[in-house]
Amino acid sequence: MTRTGPRTERRYERTHIIVADDSKSNLLVLEAMLKKMGLCPATAVDGIEAVALAEIDVPRLILMDINMPRMNGIEAAITIRARHPNVRIPIVAVTAYPDSRHQGDYALAEFDSLIAKPVNMTTLKRVVTDYLGDATAALG
Repeated sequence: MTRTGPRTERRYERTHIIVADDSKSNLLVLEAMLKKMGLCPATAVDGIEAVALAEIDVPRLILMDINMPRMNGIEAAITIRARHPNVRIPIVAVTAYPDSRHQGDYALAEFDSLIAKPVNMTTLKRVVTDYLGDATAALG
């Protein structure tokens, strides 16, 4: 039997994660999946909001869409890196275009990894575990 509930949720209660995506449906799906893992992410609909959230409280992980209005994910990642030069914040590109023609842009932004849309729970758990530790393994 998999344990879920208050103990699991408390483990990540103060874990600051940002999810940035201009698609409301993508944002809601990622948020729901993370909540199922006991996380409570802050959400942003563009890069400007993601940068602002990262200024308020340094996140432990950012899941960043690439194509967003006002400021795209690449510009946002570069800005966050510049504003936090002494902290290595894991920033994961979440994109519908994981092919090689964009690899130079992803490298410029220093993304820690890349996941393709649509994101499934197995991939998301792996990414969260990679950057936040094995505590999520107990979530099944």
